[in-house]
Amino acid sequence: MAAGSHWRRLRSAAFFILCLTAAASSHGAIGDTVTTQKKIISQILIGAGPGGSSYYMRADGGWGATGCAGALYAYIDESLPGAEAVLSAALTARSTGKPISFIGICGDSAGSGEYIQIRTVIF
Repeated sequence: MAAGSHWRRLRSAAFFILCLTAAASSHGAIGDTVTTQKKIISQILIGAGPGGSSYYMRADGGWGATGCAGALYAYIDESLPGAEAVLSAALTARSTGKPISFIGICGDSAGSGEYIQIRTVIF
């Protein structure tokens, strides 16, 4: 095999790997900041545990966040600043049937992609 042909194949392989890496990283991952679709809250859960309470919001079919497609729940720990305001906005959205969306971190403390840690409410 000629040296020029070898280098062309090597460049093609490197370009292919670069494209795969870019495509994979564009989908997001646990720990990435994501934005949910605007949806109507179907359920609000308040979970109490030894470390405190958390407020969970669920939308039928999940939250549809690009980069966190498996997220079923958006949640916030009650100990965080603004948690009561988030709960108030969620209760208002639920009772009025208005769609709401969240900006947050994909995954919970255990790394589950079924959760988004709420940082911002868009109502």
